Amino acid sequence: MVKGILFLLVAVYCNVAKACTCDFLFLDTAAARSAQQVFVFRLVSAEIGGGARDGMGDNEIIGRIEIVSQLRGSSEHVSELSFSTQRCCGTRLDVGGYFVAFLPQTGKRFAANNGNVVEVDRFDLQDTQVKVNALLAGKTRFEDVFSKAATDRTEQEPVPPPPCPLPKGARLPR
Repeated sequence: MVKGILFLLVAVYCNVAKACTCDFLFLDTAAARSAQQVFVFRLVSAEIGGGARDGMGDNEIIGRIEIVSQLRGSSEHVSELSFSTQRCCGTRLDVGGYFVAFLPQTGKRFAANNGNVVEVDRFDLQDTQVKVNALLAGKTRFEDVFSKAATDRTEQEPVPPPPCPLPKGARLPR
């Protein structure tokens, strides 16, 4: 009996998940088409903003960008972005990577997240730009341009923990 209760407690403890809500909407066809500025950029450098933090994984990162191609609007003044690496709703942007930004009017810096940035393959930039232009012109959908894997690539998700080991001699319920 005690082993059964202990097993149940371990199983419940190992399956606890944290839920969170993000302050931004995710990209879709309507959001992409309504963006006032759309451009391809390369993340040139990134550093922790404001110095060292508490090590909890919620650091603000400030990155310098280089605009590679302007697809809509005028973004030549944009030279920086910021993003968070927190576990919940954080963003993963790798230095050297290429991305498409879908933004409202912005200043010198913008806050990058899954609601406005998608990573693109640097070897496929020309084709991606043609597809994004078709998206902006209303000729195709967001899902036809960017796969789920592409949109998930910039999502800062923690790797799920390994399953809890079963106690010696324990069996899974049938």
